[in-house]
Amino acid sequence: MPFTQAVAEPFSAEVVRQLAASLATRSFAQPAEVPSPKVTGLTYDQFRDVRFKPERAIWRGEKVGFELHLLPVGWLFKHPVTLHVVEGGTARRIEPSAGYFDFGKLAA
Repeated sequence: MPFTQAVAEPFSAEVVRQLAASLATRSFAQPAEVPSPKVTGLTYDQFRDVRFKPERAIWRGEKVGFELHLLPVGWLFKHPVTLHVVEGGTARRIEPSAGYFDFGKLAA
């Protein structure tokens, strides 16, 4: 799977319950914005010009009936979301990379 890092963390329904219980005791904290003005300063047209490279899709060619294509941070979407893929009871974080996108002539 091209997007995930090598480090795996145990994952189960109990892990989700423990995480939810822990988060419920904390005050909400606004996520940090992406610091790069090159990313956050994209106009609507520039953001629309950014395309995910389909060959980098998660589960591409694995005959599971679907693929996962990610969306870039930018324009109105200034708070990145951390995603994990869960397989075999372990979760692996999907590492963000500009290499997964074609930025087109407008966003370059």
